[in-house]
Amino acid sequence: MGFFDFLYPEGRSPQLTTAQAYKEYQAGARLIDIRDLIDWNKGHIAGSEHIPQARLLRPSSGLDKTQRLILVCSDGQQSLHTAYRMQNAGYDAISIHGGLASWKSSGLPFS
Repeated sequence: MGFFDFLYPEGRSPQLTTAQAYKEYQAGARLIDIRDLIDWNKGHIAGSEHIPQARLLRPSSGLDKTQRLILVCSDGQQSLHTAYRMQNAGYDAISIHGGLASWKSSGLPFS
């Protein structure tokens, strides 16, 4: 049982490890950085898209509910809660456990 399993019904914690996220991203999942523009400009995952958290659930966001969406924020907390909300809205969304901090410490591509 994971730490967040008590928060999410049916043990459906919407998180991936950085290694799992990288593998899914390479296989075609859409990687979305939900931080604000100032933080995005300081550095982000190479090839990721910037869509601020506040715009994600808007119809104008252009997101496809059937496409795998990997969300990332600084430490994984905002993206975790956002992924869960998006799942409840019918999206195939998941968060990177530990966020950008975990991604960078894993030595994965960052720009």
